[in-house]
Amino acid sequence: MSFLAPLYAAGILAVSLPILFHLVRRTPRERVVFSSLMFLSPSPLRVTRRSRLENLWLLFLRGLAICLLALAFARPFFRNTSHAPVAQQTGQRVVLLVDSSASMRRDGLWDQAVQRVLTEVDQCAANDQVALVAFDSHIRPLITFSEWDNTSNGSRRQMIRSTLDDLKPSWRATHLDAALTAASDLLSRDAAAESDPTAATKRIIVISDLQQGSRLTGLRAHRWPVEIQVSIASFTPAATTNAGLQIVAPGPEDRHTRDAGTVRVRIDNAADSQRDRFQIGWVETAAESDEKPTSDNARIDVYVPAGQSRIVQAPPRPAEVEAASLKLTGDDQEFDNVAYHVAAKLAEMKIWYLGDDTGEDPQKPRYFLERALAETPARHVEIIAPDETEFVAAPGDIALAVVTAQPTAEQIATLQHLLSNGGTVLYSLPSAAAAEALSQLIGGQTIAATEADTSTYAMLEDIQFDHSLFASFSESRFSDFTKIRFWKHRRIDEAALPGAEILARFDDGAVALVEVPVGKGRLLLFTSGWHPEDSQLALSSKFAPLLNAILERSAGISAELPSYYVGDAVVCTLDEGGGGEGEIVLTAPDAVQTQLAFNGRSTDATDTPGIYRFQRGDRSQAFAVNLPPQESKTAALPVEQLEQLGLVLQSTPTAAELAQQEQQQRQLKNRELESRQKLWHWLVLAALVVLILETWWAGRTARAAAPVA
Repeated sequence: MSFLAPLYAAGILAVSLPILFHLVRRTPRERVVFSSLMFLSPSPLRVTRRSRLENLWLLFLRGLAICLLALAFARPFFRNTSHAPVAQQTGQRVVLLVDSSASMRRDGLWDQAVQRVLTEVDQCAANDQVALVAFDSHIRPLITFSEWDNTSNGSRRQMIRSTLDDLKPSWRATHLDAALTAASDLLSRDAAAESDPTAATKRIIVISDLQQGSRLTGLRAHRWPVEIQVSIASFTPAATTNAGLQIVAPGPEDRHTRDAGTVRVRIDNAADSQRDRFQIGWVETAAESDEKPTSDNARIDVYVPAGQSRIVQAPPRPAEVEAASLKLTGDDQEFDNVAYHVAAKLAEMKIWYLGDDTGEDPQKPRYFLERALAETPARHVEIIAPDETEFVAAPGDIALAVVTAQPTAEQIATLQHLLSNGGTVLYSLPSAAAAEALSQLIGGQTIAATEADTSTYAMLEDIQFDHSLFASFSESRFSDFTKIRFWKHRRIDEAALPGAEILARFDDGAVALVEVPVGKGRLLLFTSGWHPEDSQLALSSKFAPLLNAILERSAGISAELPSYYVGDAVVCTLDEGGGGEGEIVLTAPDAVQTQLAFNGRSTDATDTPGIYRFQRGDRSQAFAVNLPPQESKTAALPVEQLEQLGLVLQSTPTAAELAQQEQQQRQLKNRELESRQKLWHWLVLAALVVLILETWWAGRTARAAAPVA
């Protein structure tokens, strides 16, 4: 038996008071002298002691009534395990989400995260189920519910510990929305497989620095289950001053006006930073050595208030090195203080143009070709006329051959030589009769061509946006080609093109752009023209990016190096058309080499910041991978933002708070049991019966002791 208010049971001690008073020794307090007794000899005083208890049954009844009333006020109840809450029988399902993003590289944060995971595991009951999931921009399940269940209770902590020993913070961004959604789906999926999905309490404990750069946009479209509670276990480093450094990618307007050595950078100062003055300067990044500082006079001071950002022009970049990095100093955290940069080399690109125009007529193809392939600070473009034969003998010097008229037999032989050496030929089919020269170039069966019957116009469809030529149009805002009208085009038999890859079609089903491998090179066949007589392509905004993509792919270089972040997919432009042979090998900053899959051109194996390099044959392509800029926003994220997105938040209690909550739950359970049993009702009723019996017995005793008159 237990008591809801055990202090009231102390009232039972009141039973002893009448007995004690009855047994106490009684001595006279005052002495009265009578004059009539003054001549008598005094006798010793006798102290009386009421040691004999009278009316024991009456005393027993009164004491019993007091005991029953005291027990009733103490609210007794019997403990019964069958009334325990269901959650205590089945345990909890807990998903521990451990943040392993780049911001967790700050001083002391990872050690705090590991210790917090072990603390949460120690506080779990034996019948709880725990899953361990690490997240950054990817979700990595480390320990599943089934693995937890299959591990003995004594070995679970060691399993968690050994798993965490192998886990380190990455360099990726923090996608908190994807992690929470995945954990919610994991709990909901496992619960749906049970007979009673609501049997266990479902909790997600997020162990993270919860910095402002965490991505939350995915939670807006996710309806959060009300039965899943989220606890946030966040922590901050002792030193909070942090400034991040990112290189600003040049915009399209800068490609023709900005010097190649000019670099602009953005400095983001966290909202909780204590300092606002920093320095930036270049350091050399060599593949075979660590970072080496350049001259000391190449450093500048930057003032950035806390919670703000500034875009400034970096010091002059060292011109003698291809790969360099810009370093920031003056803050407490170093994980985001380096930005890597690869200078775009000035490329000499010679284009062999075979056409019947000189480039002065605004209605002819060469006029638009010269303006679309203009010079930039990173390349020098020279268009060679057919009569300049000094370049014919050295096809490796030709970056691209463009054919807009039917070539002569001598020119066909030169083009075949160019293709056999890995070059690229863009053949804009000027008429159906020019298909005969196309057959000679490919060296296969005769290719027949006819003029398409278009009463109005044709449009492009079935465009392969995953191909490198159309990769720049893959976003929805750039992928609309329906405004481009084609007045003329030719129909060819695509079955006569061995190994051809159709890159685009017209809306009548005819081939528009096709890539045909020829020897080590490739032939790009365009069955229409871009000049106004054939189409509106040259007048559209799609023409220049498309031609530049063809030129850069053919030359195997990029006129403007893209900006990549850790985890981004990188496309290699070292194709066979530029002279490279064999498989593509990726060399990471730590000199580890990875061979791309067969026919693969892209990879996402960019897991650390630094300088990477594609290698194919005797050609190479370097590119820089930097830290995601969101990771520099290290100020704490208000948890109210998570509540506004619908999450059911529950504060993560300390050990003392957990003990207090356990005590409160135990008291609630006791109250529920006591209110269900209501033993005090029976005790009060028994006390009333005893008092009635005591009253009857007292009256009977009093009548028996009364003297007879």
